[in-house]
Amino acid sequence: MRPPPRDPEPPPPDPDPPQPPAPVREPPEPGPDVIDPEPEPLHARQGGLILLVDDDAEVRQLARTILERGGYTVVAAENGAQALTLLQDIRPGLLLTDIVMPGMTGLTLAARMHRRLPGVPALFISGFADEFADELSGAVCLNKPFTPAQLLASVAGALASRQDAAGCQT
Repeated sequence: MRPPPRDPEPPPPDPDPPQPPAPVREPPEPGPDVIDPEPEPLHARQGGLILLVDDDAEVRQLARTILERGGYTVVAAENGAQALTLLQDIRPGLLLTDIVMPGMTGLTLAARMHRRLPGVPALFISGFADEFADELSGAVCLNKPFTPAQLLASVAGALASRQDAAGCQT
């Protein structure tokens, strides 16, 4: 005699059973208690587009990161010629430039920019600021190396004094 037929074994349970779709939540109605989760940074609303020019890629990237974390919008160039090309399409609230660069110094770049955009201040950064004291004649210059706090404070100060086209302290 044959043994009786066996019932097939049930399949193993599904380790990831399907989940019901998550309910769709409508955004709250605007009102005094509703806070915009990502408001536009104050700097972006107040001339916070910064044209950053430095031939040193590491310094350029570091400064860009600091400024973007500080709420600024940054357009970067690696030299004066590239910056002048960018200035055909953008109007920055501030030129932040190294002084010593191949091809065109930051001082020359600032002078050329001021012919096109006289109200835009320039903030200079340099490891050789003392060598350019006469050319700077009171313009704001941040010495390299700088801390994030020093960079952000200098940028905020330069933007606050936009009426002075040369970025000079008053």
